[in-house]
Amino acid sequence: PSGHAPSVVVTTIHQAKGMEWDLVFACHLEEGSLPLLPRLEPHSMEYVQHFEEERRLAYVACTRARRKLVVTFCEGPSTTKDKPPSKRSRFLPRQLPGLR
Repeated sequence: PSGHAPSVVVTTIHQAKGMEWDLVFACHLEEGSLPLLPRLEPHSMEYVQHFEEERRLAYVACTRARRKLVVTFCEGPSTTKDKPPSKRSRFLPRQLPGLR
């Protein structure tokens, strides 16, 4: 609306539910960040529920933009021995328009 100064809103995916902006930057959408890798027993009900919630959060993150969505993530070798290589979140579809 006219009369409002340009502004930036920094928020979490959880807080963004139900809100929209013309331009959204969804940053650091890579394995280990989205989804967060829980210390739960793999294939337990708790583990499955955790990943379903993370999948829903990824959907929220990617649907808050009315006009333009910018997604950032890293892909490449690890910089330390104790970390696996960085890769995009499993929740980002390969067919996302403009994704390289």
